[in-house]
Amino acid sequence: MNRTCISTAPSRRSVASNPEDVTACQRRQETECWKMFTGRLMVAVGFLIANFSSLLPADEPAPPANPGSSLEKSAQFTRPELIAIAWASPRPETEQPAPGPVVAWRPDGSPLPAEEVAAITKELPGFGAPEFVESEGLHPLHLVFRIDARATNSQRLTPGLVVGTARVETLAAQEGSSAGRLALAQLVPSQKAVAKWPSEISVEVRVPIEEGDVFKSVSPLPDAPVDVAPGVRLYWTRAAAESPSGRKILPAVALSIDRSQTDLVEYDFFTHLKDGTTESFNASQPTPTHDVRISHPLESRDVVEKIDLWRLRYRRERYDRLPVFPDRIGK
Repeated sequence: MNRTCISTAPSRRSVASNPEDVTACQRRQETECWKMFTGRLMVAVGFLIANFSSLLPADEPAPPANPGSSLEKSAQFTRPELIAIAWASPRPETEQPAPGPVVAWRPDGSPLPAEEVAAITKELPGFGAPEFVESEGLHPLHLVFRIDARATNSQRLTPGLVVGTARVETLAAQEGSSAGRLALAQLVPSQKAVAKWPSEISVEVRVPIEEGDVFKSVSPLPDAPVDVAPGVRLYWTRAAAESPSGRKILPAVALSIDRSQTDLVEYDFFTHLKDGTTESFNASQPTPTHDVRISHPLESRDVVEKIDLWRLRYRRERYDRLPVFPDRIGK
C-alpha cells in the first residue's frame, strides 16, 4: 500500500489511499484551508445548527453489526511499547536562556541515557520541547511509544488519564507517528478534573488496531439516507453552503456520525464523480452530539458516481503505575 497523503486543498483531484495518513502539517493546514474555502463559499453553519433536526434524517433502527467486521486478534496491530516519558519544557521568556537537555525516564522510572534521548528527539523533535501550557490544563506530559513494525501509515495515539473508574481526556491535539514508527502522545488533563499531577499515574491510550481502509461503497447515491454502520448515516443534504452571492443554496454529500456510538471508530468518505475526479477533502461541522462530515458543494446528486466509506478502528491499551516525578516540572 502506498504511503500517500491527502491534499487539504478544496479542489478536485485524485483520491489518496488513506485519510489517516495525513501529515501533521496538513492537519494544521486543514483549518486555514477551510477558512480560505469559505471565503469563496460561505458555510451556512448557523443554518445547519438552527435546522439540524430537519437536515439530519429521522432516527431509524440501527442495522445489526456486521458479523464479518471483527478483526482477528492476531491480525490486529500489537500493543505499542512505551519507551520514554518526559515533561514538556516550559516555554522560556525571551530574556531567559533556552531549556537544557531533555530529562527523560523509562516506564520503570530509571533514567533514559542521553544517547537514547538524543535518538528520540532526532526522530520526534517535539519530545520534551517547550510547549504552550493550556490555562485550564496541567503541565504537558510526553509519552513516546514504538508502534507495530507492520504499520505502513502514520498513527495518532490519544492518551487519557485514569482517575478511579473515570478516564480524563487530554486537552492536547496529537500528531502522527514518525517514519521510524515512534509516536509522541501528549497528556494534558484538565485542572477541573485533576487539581495537580500525582507522583504515579495510570494511562489509557486509544490505539489503531488496523490500517484505515474503505469498508463499503454506495452507488448510486440514493435520495433516502443510508445507514452504513451503527450510528453512522450517509445522506444528501440540500443545504450545505451558500454561493458567494448568497443567491443559491448548494447541496453536498454528508456523513453524520453519532459520537456516543463511535468512540473507538473514525469514519470518513471519498466522493467519486462521474467526470472521473474524486473529492477527498471533507469539512467538519460538529453538533453537540454528532460529527458531520460534508463534501465539497456539488451541483446535484446526479454528478456522483459512487461514495466510498472509509473506517479506522481502535482499542484502548492501559499502562499502569507510571512514575512521573512532578518535582521535575520546569527543570
